Amino acid sequence: RFRFERRPERLSIINPLLKLLCCPRCHSELRQEGNTLDCGACVVSYPLVNGVPHFVQASPATQAIPAEQWLVRLKDRLKVFPRWYEFLTDVCSPLLMAGKSHRHWLAQLPGQAAILNLGAGARSIDRRVINVDWDPLAGVDVVADISQLPFKSASIDALINEVTLEHVRDARAAVKEMGRVLKSGGRFFLIVPFLVGYH
Repeated sequence: RFRFERRPERLSIINPLLKLLCCPRCHSELRQEGNTLDCGACVVSYPLVNGVPHFVQASPATQAIPAEQWLVRLKDRLKVFPRWYEFLTDVCSPLLMAGKSHRHWLAQLPGQAAILNLGAGARSIDRRVINVDWDPLAGVDVVADISQLPFKSASIDALINEVTLEHVRDARAAVKEMGRVLKSGGRFFLIVPFLVGYH
């Protein structure tokens, strides 16, 4: 079984996490060599920065639509201050969530479940959850593009994706990747806003 708990020393995270990780390009095994994770199949190395695997190097602003790049850069700067960012997001673009929250949903999962929060940002919702985001923010455990997930096929028990999918350039590829990494019978918590301002 997989056991992941957030610890102050990030290097202790990589050992249990390595069992779940694979090369996002070819899905081959990765091996740790010092401060990198190396794929022998496609001969690519991914850096470990303070124990956090980085599978992307470009910033989100470079991927944004040109007219929105200034806003993405502003958001990137604000995300360094997660409480302020959350406050401003709630004030500028409030979301009304109907139904049960992820907290209720997480409580139903076994303690040993491998759980991903895709597009987590700097927010940590539960110590058992592996936070995945494009930005290398504090609290992010794996820096990756959710359209090319660095996790083995059928290795994840549960996925959380809240208010992120609408920001992904290729949502179909992201959903396909989510299906690839989720175990058969796995659980998926997804929130996509219907009518909401830019957030």
